[in-house]
Amino acid sequence: MEKGLVLKQLFDDKIISLLEFLFSNKDSAFYLRELSQKTGISVATTYRILNRLASLGIVKVSGYKRFKFYRAASNEITEFLEAMLKTSPIDEFVKKAKQITGISSIVLYGNPKPKKANLFIIGEDVDRAAVDRLIKDIEKLYGFTIQYLVFNKEQYQQMSEMGIYSQQKRTL
Repeated sequence: MEKGLVLKQLFDDKIISLLEFLFSNKDSAFYLRELSQKTGISVATTYRILNRLASLGIVKVSGYKRFKFYRAASNEITEFLEAMLKTSPIDEFVKKAKQITGISSIVLYGNPKPKKANLFIIGEDVDRAAVDRLIKDIEKLYGFTIQYLVFNKEQYQQMSEMGIYSQQKRTL
């Protein structure tokens, strides 16, 4: 079993979500409410988790009085946790997208950039609204943009044979 998956099963989902968001946005500091909105965790729970993580040296708190900013600390503990939790946004998307009605396969088109990837989604009667919701969730959580096209198997095969979209492709 993957190390990140073990951690996710051992710890509370909310803590993991908050850590993943902070690790994905290491160069930024956030207000409490902002973190709450971006992770979908209530303000009270976010506050409780942040205080616990700060006491462990995982989160750095800065600011003055009521104006506090939170960011991932930079130390051996956070490096260890980040390595253990490391899940790429593309892997997360693929794992969840395979549950969407109509999708039979997903192809990564070209080389992914640090904050962006292009995907071909292949299937019949794909629930595009569900795909769009998932992409918004991935973008909110990871700050990662996914652009996609949907093809049925025949269309994808014809496009490949014609040499359209001839860049590197990898089935995920």
